[in-house]
Order: sequence, then C-alpha cells, then structure tokens
Amino acid sequence: ASALTSEGWPLRLDISRELDEEMDALGKTLESMASDPKHIEYIDIRIEGRAYYKTMEEKEKAQDSE
Repeated sequence: ASALTSEGWPLRLDISRELDEEMDALGKTLESMASDPKHIEYIDIRIEGRAYYKTMEEKEKAQDSE
C-alpha cells in the first residue's frame, strides 16, 4: 500500500503489519531527517523495525551514470 506524508513524500506501507509499528519507524526516520532535510523520492517502512528512503539526488546520480 502507499500513502503520502504531510510533506508530500510517497510512503510505502505493509498493510499486513500493525500501523502503530510502521508509524513508529516513520517517526524515527523523520526525526533523524529533520536536521538535514532531503529531497525524498519515497520512504519505505515495509520492513519491520526499519525505514528506508531514497533521495532525488540518488536517482539523479544513477541517471547521470547511464
């Protein structure tokens, strides 16, 4: 499943897990990003206890290397 954060970033969710667990992972990720905001392509919180995000810069680097 997917949703958008209040910042407008796409969020990837696992609907088979408890929403509270996923929101905890999201909250921790957003807190860590607050001091260094990035241009986010998406945030993935489908893995239990983990949150991953991809920045636009990573996408641009990959396109430049092609």
